[in-house]
Amino acid sequence: MRHLNIKFNNRRLNSEGKKDIYIGNIYRSSRYVFTPYYHNSRKQNYFFCHDLKTNKSYNMKDGLTDDIHTREKVVIQPFYNDTNKFYYLHTHVKEDDIDEPNPTLYIGILKK
Repeated sequence: MRHLNIKFNNRRLNSEGKKDIYIGNIYRSSRYVFTPYYHNSRKQNYFFCHDLKTNKSYNMKDGLTDDIHTREKVVIQPFYNDTNKFYYLHTHVKEDDIDEPNPTLYIGILKK
């Protein structure tokens, strides 16, 4: 049986012994393990990614950067029937927008 000990870039308990890391969910593709989490004492969202092929882990503030479409941080979500496919929503807000426009759905496939 294979297991993975997720090593966040910080402690799970604060100095008072209270829970400091709040995990949103954990999901796995054929190559990666992902988990978004919130660090309470830093008041910051993080995104953990572990590459099963290289055995390297990454902790990123606020998520991954979409360097193709939005150039902003995004949090990906897996498709239930295909964990190598993912999606995220992004709303393109311009300075002169009075109302918030509808979000755009982006779909991607993880490289193997």
